[in-house]
Amino acid sequence: MHPCCTSLSAIQPLLGNDRTFAVRSTTLVEMIGYLRHASLSAIQLLQGYDREFSVRPTALIGAIGHLHHASPSAI
Repeated sequence: MHPCCTSLSAIQPLLGNDRTFAVRSTTLVEMIGYLRHASLSAIQLLQGYDREFSVRPTALIGAIGHLHHASPSAI
């Protein structure tokens, strides 16, 4: 599935933290191709979770912007 077509529920702000987002691993794997220019430190495995990752909002916003320019009608 193209990253633009994933459910919004796959990307959620972490409770109590307005600077990172939880992203399901399937969504993250699909988006990694679009995050080539993001710093590796922007993507981290959350402790205690094997299916969610922490992604800095700047990396996520950059990926969304890239996807929007690639296929605006899909967002």
